[in-house]
Amino acid sequence: SGLPCLDMLGLCDGTIAKTPPPRPDHVIPAHSRGNPKYVLDREPDLLLFGTPTGELWPRWPGGWQMEAEEPRFLTDYRCIVAHTGPVPVVGEGETDLAITFRVRVDGRVGVARAGDRITVPGWLLTGHRQPVAVHRHEVHLLPKDPARLGPIVEAALAMQHWWENEAAVAVLDRAAGQLVGEVRKPGPLALEDIALPAGSYRLTTEPPVATTGIAFELRGRNGTICERDGELFRLPAEGRVDVVGAVGAAVALPLQLRTLRLERTDAR
Repeated sequence: SGLPCLDMLGLCDGTIAKTPPPRPDHVIPAHSRGNPKYVLDREPDLLLFGTPTGELWPRWPGGWQMEAEEPRFLTDYRCIVAHTGPVPVVGEGETDLAITFRVRVDGRVGVARAGDRITVPGWLLTGHRQPVAVHRHEVHLLPKDPARLGPIVEAALAMQHWWENEAAVAVLDRAAGQLVGEVRKPGPLALEDIALPAGSYRLTTEPPVATTGIAFELRGRNGTICERDGELFRLPAEGRVDVVGAVGAAVALPLQLRTLRLERTDAR
């Protein structure tokens, strides 16, 4: 692709290669190194764990450490499943590959901010926000207290279900040379926890909401629905919100969503 790439296992990076293994009790040849702070300080736009098509949970110790010890992994990144469409695969012929990766929300391929306009790629609305570290390969780190363990188990099961269900995914539009969101089953679409200044916002999509039948709203992080005045959403104070879309049973599927825009019409 010609894009800059960082091997998180340190095979082609001196800093990671010289970092002591984060989990000395899990020494796996060529897979034991990691330096999540160093990696995230470089603000990578995409993270991919495990096999070339990616995996839902970090497979190697460096990824375990990133999930457990770096809050930015949870706050700044969302998990995406993207389908390539038919591509030649050795031994399998033409295959539609499903690629699992994490994308930085405010990175170069994520949310674009220009003046009073915020543009969200449609495929980013198909993603999932991991709220807590689930320690998939380090169960000994899980709390023993059922009250603390319960929310972690619920988060892990919800993410696993999202990944297996593929109600909405990213797909490659070869003609346009870009990813778009594709809704395949009824259910919610969401981009959670994005920062917005105070003001009144007009929400538009491509294709238009009137033709898709998807009902969008803005919600505070506490679940409160933002006030509306006609077609405008009003945010009385700067804060972090969720952009949520409801795909009902009456919506004609599959449906592709290219972009969602929030444009502030005033400033408070």
